[in-house]
Amino acid sequence: MRKNCTEKEAQELKQQLWISKKHSVDILLKIHDAVNEIENGKRIDASNLRRNEELSMQNLGLESELQEIVWDK
Repeated sequence: MRKNCTEKEAQELKQQLWISKKHSVDILLKIHDAVNEIENGKRIDASNLRRNEELSMQNLGLESELQEIVWDK
């Protein structure tokens, strides 16, 4: 960068820097939101997996009970 820049040039550079910083902050916020969304999805998936496992175990128990009833007849 030149050492001898005018006041107007300095203001233009400050404006460009401000815009660049604002853009960077906007991108970081979008990345943060995306990461949060992914993490929430992982929590939901884990919760659904646990629930599916619980229901599978409950289903197995009911099937066993049904088999016992059928065998007893």
